[in-house]
Amino acid sequence: MTAVPAVPTPRGQVRERPGRELVPAQFGLLDPLTDIAHGYYLDGFSDDAVTACRMWAVLADAVDDVVTSRYLLYIQAVALLELGRYGDAVDVAAQLIDSLDGADEPVWRAKALAATAEASTRLARPSAAIAALAEADWLVRSVPSGTYGHLSASMALALALRSANLVERSDEVLSRLDGLGDALVEVLIIQELALLSAHWATVLSLIGRREEARRHYADTARRALRMQACARLADSPSMVARGEVIEAFAMLHLGDTELAAARARGAAGRFDARPELMESHLLLLVLGTSAARGGDLLGARLHLRALVRDAEGCGREVWAMAGRAALADVDTLQHGEAEGTVLWREVAQTALASVWAEREARFAALRDQDSIRDLTERADRYGRDILEDPLTGLGNRRMLTRALKGQVGDSVIFVDVDEFQA
Repeated sequence: MTAVPAVPTPRGQVRERPGRELVPAQFGLLDPLTDIAHGYYLDGFSDDAVTACRMWAVLADAVDDVVTSRYLLYIQAVALLELGRYGDAVDVAAQLIDSLDGADEPVWRAKALAATAEASTRLARPSAAIAALAEADWLVRSVPSGTYGHLSASMALALALRSANLVERSDEVLSRLDGLGDALVEVLIIQELALLSAHWATVLSLIGRREEARRHYADTARRALRMQACARLADSPSMVARGEVIEAFAMLHLGDTELAAARARGAAGRFDARPELMESHLLLLVLGTSAARGGDLLGARLHLRALVRDAEGCGREVWAMAGRAALADVDTLQHGEAEGTVLWREVAQTALASVWAEREARFAALRDQDSIRDLTERADRYGRDILEDPLTGLGNRRMLTRALKGQVGDSVIFVDVDEFQA
């Protein structure tokens, strides 16, 4: 682990969040510290991000910088998710919610709930995950689009939806976003879209739906190319390289093994392939699969075993299963199709297909939660409407009666006779 600076000296360029000039009230006095912590997280140094957030939270609390404290809690929560420390992530997200103290803060509540939902999914707590997801989704809709708050909360929601395999809704949320004029944020949005397509295609491949998977591999390639173009505009060579790895992954599955391997090897030295990064999993899968197809079975096993180890360490079961499936292919190349390998494939495919099929129940649960909230909101609105005069918008006789009944002791009520409707 690298040393975490006690003063705002970033690892690379400081990643300014979009909208700073438009909505300065959304950022605290010590906001540069959150830029650095977020940079650690983006670059795969999640341990450093957690350490920095905990250390700098003490400083933010000491100067009563509430906004910076909230950012540090959120960054800490998502970094813990990347480290596979899901229980800790739930605890930190709960701290963030508690810090709101009942205030009407839909953006912060949505982000904290999204982190809670993702952690709950990983902890096999589907009821808690769906409840948190549904509320986060509802809250995001109440945030004005075209603002940093909407962008930030939507990104958090999309990642939580992906973790629950609700990929269609995740794709819908991400596809509506833009970077608000910030080139690096555009990169991050299209990166998540490309990784979502890669995840989607991989699951479909693993459960045997190869024709559907091929369409999503094509989407992955298209989005990876767009990511590279945006990264060049943002002057981010490491993001260009990560985009090339995603492109190589798509090319591998679209049938161009040699070009995919060359593309992956060329990109490997231009970014720090930390085990927390999704692109690191894709890189190992491309190198391992291409080595196997080229006859280097030992090299293939080394890459693929590293993939399984890293993916399991981060709690990414889809990528761990993809690594195991590729290792089974290597065994088949070396020893032929063994009965045990065939049985393993059938069991693994059935298990993943069952998990994938559960998405329908999750979609239904989200719709039910939305319907309940919609009915509650409508009832509240109707309740308010019957207490107002439709012409003037002022309180009517019912409101007067309620006000009088609610008074304790002496009181005075002023009524504008000219406007009051009998």
